[in-house]
Amino acid sequence: MAIITLNNNSLSSVTALPAGVGGKVLQVVQATTGTQVEGTFASEQDLGLSVNITPSSSSNKIWITAGLGGCGSRDTSTYWFLRLKKGTADAGVFAFYIGYQLPTGGSETYPNINYLDSSAGSTSQITYKLVGIRNSGTADCYFCHSGSGNRPISTLTAIEIEA
Repeated sequence: MAIITLNNNSLSSVTALPAGVGGKVLQVVQATTGTQVEGTFASEQDLGLSVNITPSSSSNKIWITAGLGGCGSRDTSTYWFLRLKKGTADAGVFAFYIGYQLPTGGSETYPNINYLDSSAGSTSQITYKLVGIRNSGTADCYFCHSGSGNRPISTLTAIEIEA
């Protein structure tokens, strides 16, 4: 019968996993909204989607993922994009453009984003939120819109991952 050892220790003397073993999901926090936001988005427009997470270690990672619904604008020359904020600072700018809804409907975009904050940097509460900002044009932009009357739901999720 083989004797199993971990880092040259017998199993009876092992009290913890070796250093460097991470990747465990520690907590998951999610926010949802179905509230439509519409405006010029000429400056940062709060989309009403934010999460608060308090990391257990400042070196842990925070994975942010979002599923967004009903994004568009009111004319063919107006485009906007999403920014992820960590507190008041930019965490990431997602450089895809959200543009025009065709008069026939059904052309709103439903973007998904993923962002890994490689270090929480704090054990205090962190707020992540999404904002929109217009890139071109002058027409109104919108978020969580549906021409059919069935309001799409958008989610923002923060996942703390052990370093």
